[in-house]
Amino acid sequence: MFGCNLLTSMVFKVVFFVGVFCFGSVQGEKDSRNASPCFESPLSLEVYNNCLKKFNTVEAKFLQTSESKCTKGKLYLQKPGKLRIIYEINSQGQRKEILCDGTYLTEYVFDSQGELEESSSVNLSETPLQIVLNTQGIDLRYVRVERIVSAKKSRGIYTYIYLVKKEDSTEGKVVLIFKEDKEAGPQFCGWTIYDEHNREIILELTDVNTNVIILPKTFSTSSTL
Repeated sequence: MFGCNLLTSMVFKVVFFVGVFCFGSVQGEKDSRNASPCFESPLSLEVYNNCLKKFNTVEAKFLQTSESKCTKGKLYLQKPGKLRIIYEINSQGQRKEILCDGTYLTEYVFDSQGELEESSSVNLSETPLQIVLNTQGIDLRYVRVERIVSAKKSRGIYTYIYLVKKEDSTEGKVVLIFKEDKEAGPQFCGWTIYDEHNREIILELTDVNTNVIILPKTFSTSSTL
């Protein structure tokens, strides 16, 4: 089977991080510990929130790392609430996809013949992806900011915003990561999650294109990309 069950992970204790729509590599929570001592970010929450609001669609490649296992694939995102993550075929010939239609987040596993092997769904509101897929950025009506810290690393300065969903502090923890850019301003980088066994899952996006046209069929279960 696949190295990690992303959908199941989101329903449990989830913490967010990474390098998604950013254009540099990030190493999540672990990276913040290994970097230089953290310091308070000089920028306000509004600056980072404006960064999140600048894009409505994203198309990118990604590298997902968990327990030294790496998986590549492609990601499509459209606010509000739509997401498709397509993983490359694994060594057993299986392929996994994660699809969000705006209401439900569903994980599909296909066998080597392309036939559906299994699937499972969860309401989007029960996952931390709801924070990323909304059009309001960091919506303080639903999340609480625990702290904002920055750390200097070899590739530059990164800022970590720790968020907790107000109605569910156990399953709704999120850390958003931004890479600081003096000219362009903060660049949102992506996410890291921790599953029920406290395993770290890092998703880093590359070749990122924002505000591109994504066909509606992309988020259809019958669509093949």
